[in-house]
Amino acid sequence: MAEGGHDTLSSALPSTYPAPWWSASLPPVEGNPPSLRYAAPRGLWGGPGQLVGGPLPASPPSPVDEAVLAAPRRTWVLAIAAAVAAGAIVGGVVGGFSGAAAGRDHGGTPVQPLTDPSIRLPVAEPSVVPAAGPGSVTAIATAVVPSVVTVQVRAPDARGTGAGVILTSDGYILTNNHVVAPTGSPGVLTVDLSNGRQRIAARVVGRSPLDDLAVIKIDVSGLPAARLGRSSTLRVGDLVVAVGAPLGLSGSVTSGIVSALARNVDVPSDESGQSGTVLGNAIQTDAAINPGNSGGALVDASGAVIGINSAIASLGESDTAQTGSIGVGFAIPIDYARSVAEEIIRTGTVTHPYLGVVPSTVDQDNPLPGGPDAGAYLRQVVSGSPAAKSGLRAGDVVVALDREPITSADDLFVAARDHKIGEVVTVTYIRAGARHQAQVTLGERPDN
Repeated sequence: MAEGGHDTLSSALPSTYPAPWWSASLPPVEGNPPSLRYAAPRGLWGGPGQLVGGPLPASPPSPVDEAVLAAPRRTWVLAIAAAVAAGAIVGGVVGGFSGAAAGRDHGGTPVQPLTDPSIRLPVAEPSVVPAAGPGSVTAIATAVVPSVVTVQVRAPDARGTGAGVILTSDGYILTNNHVVAPTGSPGVLTVDLSNGRQRIAARVVGRSPLDDLAVIKIDVSGLPAARLGRSSTLRVGDLVVAVGAPLGLSGSVTSGIVSALARNVDVPSDESGQSGTVLGNAIQTDAAINPGNSGGALVDASGAVIGINSAIASLGESDTAQTGSIGVGFAIPIDYARSVAEEIIRTGTVTHPYLGVVPSTVDQDNPLPGGPDAGAYLRQVVSGSPAAKSGLRAGDVVVALDREPITSADDLFVAARDHKIGEVVTVTYIRAGARHQAQVTLGERPDN
């Protein structure tokens, strides 16, 4: 993770990395930027623009190209319009003729009418397996929807809708940091329950912008707490159900499967100006996730929460455009979210382990002459940091942390974050073509 900042490979390298549009102070989210744009599906904002990653540079089409591309569309529009007009005329003629000939066949013999006043269409018997059987989407939704709330944010310069998961019966609720971020403006935070109770005042217990997680509290007892499962047992192809408030539509349910596991997803900074983050080891799903689903539950076939819906991939055409679901959504694994929530509830804050490096990604699109094919190039090692004390230097390329291969800056950040402060980790790195190892005692990140 770029603890000291988020930067690109130095100008000494043969390949220049484009600076991210959202500033150079982010965690390490560089390397080869994806063609898809990742965004936090934060909801119905009336304030600053939506958060999406910067677009890849592209040359605009020439006027000739646009004319060529536009011509077929105009032709089709005209053709369709002509067909509709012709259809209306033909329909009028045929209708008139049919009306005149109704009631008689070609020989003038009367024919039976086409209507049947006694018609009663049959109703199908219930299917052999009830739709609400164990493991069905209906059964899952029935169990989970009461444990998911709608979070409303009203700030001087922004409005938003998100979702949250009830953690305890006395009102602790887990959501995304970017959902509640505008309350620092200051703003008003309220919660709507699935039973119809609305605009319940809520307070922020604590936030972790680095993890995009937050815990809020409402003074209500007897709430239906969600069952928190284990994301570590998930398999690609498992059934999952997403519950949230897309576009403000509370209690909406969508279903899909686990599309992939252990995705590291870069999410840019949010409207409040907080730095962006990397969703480490995220769960990818094709269950529809849209703006307003943020902070809601991703649950397994047993109805246990296995992720917090947090980001979507978008095909928006501009930096501020955010479209709906394209079947590529991401959730923070509950195994990690649970530990963050517990620390927030206990202390009000979250601590993170710290290496003290500013890395950039090395890969086939961003090669390092004489270096490894993939890894985390250390652009900077912070003076006095755990990495510096262990002997790591700027210019080293980290290729493993303990037994975890490191193929990007994101990998290094996520691998370090999965350990604990004070834990000793083995960092394998390449320097001047030779392979070395260093024992690093992780410190506490100063800007948690």
